[in-house]
Amino acid sequence: MKEDETQSPEQVSSPAAAQQQISFAAALERSLAATAEHQNHVNRPATPEALLKVARQYHGSELSVSPVLVALVAAETESLQLPSSSIRQEMCQAVAETIYNDSSSRQRMERLWHHLQQEQLS
Repeated sequence: MKEDETQSPEQVSSPAAAQQQISFAAALERSLAATAEHQNHVNRPATPEALLKVARQYHGSELSVSPVLVALVAAETESLQLPSSSIRQEMCQAVAETIYNDSSSRQRMERLWHHLQQEQLS
C-alpha cells in the first residue's frame, strides 16, 4: 500500500478492526483539533511539548502521512498502553492515513501543523 493510501473501513478485515480504526482517528482528531482551537484564547493551555518536538523535528516539512502525521499521532497517543511497539506503529500509521484521507480532517490538521510550525519558532 502506498504511503498516502489507506483502507476504508469497508476494506478493513473485520468490522471490529474498522470500528477501532475509526475510533482512534476520531479521538486523535478531537484531541489535536482542540489543541489548535485553543490557540486564540487568552488563557489557552500551552501547546503540548510532544507536538512541538515533532514540529521542530520536521520543521519546514509539508503535512504528510509519513513522517509528519505518524509522528503527531505517536506523540499524542504516547500514553496509551498497547501490547507491543508493532501494534503502536500500525495504529499510528492507520490513524494518520485515516486523517489524511478525510478532506475536512486533513484541513484541520494542516491548520494545526501550521500553528505548530509557528509556535515552535517562538
